[in-house]
Amino acid sequence: MRAIIADDEPLLRHHLDQLLADLWPELEIVGKAADGKQALTLCRESQVDVVFLDIRMPGLDGIAVAAELNKQTNTPIVVFITAY
Repeated sequence: MRAIIADDEPLLRHHLDQLLADLWPELEIVGKAADGKQALTLCRESQVDVVFLDIRMPGLDGIAVAAELNKQTNTPIVVFITAY
């Protein structure tokens, strides 16, 4: 499976990447995004299976990104992450 991590906090992106590597070694993190616009671009370019989305990000938030992804034919699994 292929995934991206989208969170505006670099440290949280890093730690989630490390945790996922330990807990789900088969998962390939193909990209990390700092905002919703980057997340959508990565999803479209990488054809991911799973998207880890922060709910609160600058620009497009995680809810808006999920709504856009839901319009695609091959909608990835969305996992919301937040420290809010």
